[in-house]
Amino acid sequence: PDGLPIIDGQVGPDGLTIITGLCGHGLALGPVLGEIAADLSLKGRTNRPIEPFWLSRYSSGEVAHPEMTI
Repeated sequence: PDGLPIIDGQVGPDGLTIITGLCGHGLALGPVLGEIAADLSLKGRTNRPIEPFWLSRYSSGEVAHPEMTI
């Protein structure tokens, strides 16, 4: 609904990492997403600021809807 991907490593069993909803941007973001996925899967955390992309944003309150998505 907000046009942002989901990047989360805390929504299932230890080591499960979810990165989805990229709508074609995954190719350009592949290297950093690979780093984030490895960090989340192996360490359970990443130094990158991924809080805006957590799955829990949908259950923690109102999700902003963009005026336009590409």
